[in-house]
Amino acid sequence: MIHHERHWRPALIDGRLDFGGDVQALAAVLQKRGSRDLLKMLLRLAKSGDIDATASQGIFNGIASIGGPNELQAILNEEFHSSSTSQAAAFTALGHAAAGRNLKPTGNLNAPLKTALASNDTTLQIAALALAGQWQADELAGAVRDLARNAKSTPVQIAALRALGLLGEEQKLLVEMLSSTKSATPLKLAALKSLSRKDLNAAVTHGAKMLTNDPAKVLAVFLARENGTKVLAAALKNSKLPAAEATKALAALRAAGSSDEELTKVLSQAAGITAIGPVYSEKFVRDLTHESLKGNAANGEQIFKTIGCAACHRVGTPIANLAYIGPDLNTIGNTLSTERIIEEVLWPGRAVKEGFSLLQVTTKDGTIHQGYEERSRAADIFLKPLGRAETIRIPQNQIRTRSQTGSAMPAGLTTTLKRDQLRDLIRYLVNQGRQ
Repeated sequence: MIHHERHWRPALIDGRLDFGGDVQALAAVLQKRGSRDLLKMLLRLAKSGDIDATASQGIFNGIASIGGPNELQAILNEEFHSSSTSQAAAFTALGHAAAGRNLKPTGNLNAPLKTALASNDTTLQIAALALAGQWQADELAGAVRDLARNAKSTPVQIAALRALGLLGEEQKLLVEMLSSTKSATPLKLAALKSLSRKDLNAAVTHGAKMLTNDPAKVLAVFLARENGTKVLAAALKNSKLPAAEATKALAALRAAGSSDEELTKVLSQAAGITAIGPVYSEKFVRDLTHESLKGNAANGEQIFKTIGCAACHRVGTPIANLAYIGPDLNTIGNTLSTERIIEEVLWPGRAVKEGFSLLQVTTKDGTIHQGYEERSRAADIFLKPLGRAETIRIPQNQIRTRSQTGSAMPAGLTTTLKRDQLRDLIRYLVNQGRQ
């Protein structure tokens, strides 16, 4: 490692050696060099003001990865920084240190944050709000509430509402925001997420009403909370959700990769979907394989898009800004037999492709993370959440439970299809990679 310093030192200074805020991984690299000397160099660089914004974040992350409480206290204070951009980068790095190392600065933590919250720099305010929530700085709740109500910047309001979800008893403002007809949807979603951490039943009362406007984002709130889908399903069971809205919500639930039995049942009933899929049998697979030889691939392509397959699986040109959560199907006709394709479509849980078995992790604060586990020798869990491009690190000391939940593809996606539609869908998939 020392012999390669001439390569990694410039990369660190230029902001290219960053590890995406993973301070433990960055520390593993930097400590091999001799952390005390390197720490002094990083502090000197950070204070110099001669580095650009991109490099600044990497350098502060380096300090957060190997520095002690005194060094963290140094970069927390306003006088250390030549600009608000530098201070915001330091706040972000301090958040990484709290999450990855369970480490905070010494001294007064609230005063620098309070000053930052009162600034006119929205980037600094947002970074300070995130840190106030993470550090559970309840003494700053008044300032956070004021920004949630009165900030001129919507992103600042959203950050303030998210911070309130991590502070003390702040349900009153969250409920006010959710009840007001003047609150914009992004603000209501932020308030809903925070309220779900404080009072799940109250959050469900409001979330059930919001489901018709943005089902995917509302469902994401409850999918991420322990018992969230159970409480939501109970509430929706006693409501009169219109069939069209229930159908949209069901599609959103499936696109999120959820097979939650209770919620799926309630939404299906509200949507008027009563069909039950076929029971697995070798004869059924054999007969459908034979029928698919006469299937219409063009019709199958439309069915593929209509029932939501295209939201999770890539076929052809990728859809812009869409993070696919299922396997690429461009060559499925070459890699799987027709019989296996049928089994994958109708009974996705029978044989899950390697690398696509979901891991569900519940942390001690009741947050649920679900996605694909990245291989690592570390005790912490590296997880790529469904629908997101980045990988998150969940520290071992924050984990309550972990379990394999199988395929992200919900069962029952094809239950509404007629036999000829199913035949056409299989024909379309079999053709991928063969033409």
